[in-house]
Amino acid sequence: MKLQHDTVVILDFGAINSQAAAKIIRSLNVYCEVLPFTAPAERIAALDPKAIVLQRGASSGEATLRRQPAADPRAFGVPVLDLEDRACDATVLKPFLIDRCGLKQDWTVAAFIDEAIADIRRTVGERKVLLAMSGGVDSSVCAVLAHRAVGAQLTCVFVDHGLMRKDEPPEVCAVFRERSRIMRNAAP
Repeated sequence: MKLQHDTVVILDFGAINSQAAAKIIRSLNVYCEVLPFTAPAERIAALDPKAIVLQRGASSGEATLRRQPAADPRAFGVPVLDLEDRACDATVLKPFLIDRCGLKQDWTVAAFIDEAIADIRRTVGERKVLLAMSGGVDSSVCAVLAHRAVGAQLTCVFVDHGLMRKDEPPEVCAVFRERSRIMRNAAP
């Protein structure tokens, strides 16, 4: 899925607050992805970043400050913010991303959901979809998005991988059977 939003790439050097930085950026309605500092240039370039944040601050030791990224962030021709030993908060990120970089603040969870549904519809077309689900968050979200996108073309199969709590598999099946009835009535 190709997002139509300005993207920020956070290169994580092992800092304990990289996800906190991502949360702050997303709260500014700017899309971002966290990648390890070892990410190759091709992976970064594929995201077409408009800004790069090097997240070294609040690390677990001096080693994170000495590490070098696998790809030179300056090679992408976009502004780079190095959060080395700096607090990661909106007072640092907002002026950099919005004022200096001029990023559009148009990314929201609702927009992401709409784009994901449209992308699934384009990909699937008139074909049938079989989705194996574990009942965890990832497969459950996939099931809901796929159902919103293709409705009755979707068949979900619960896979009991043997690692759930006692009596949880029947509960998961019951929840999705009930939700499926509700979702079938509201299918696109």
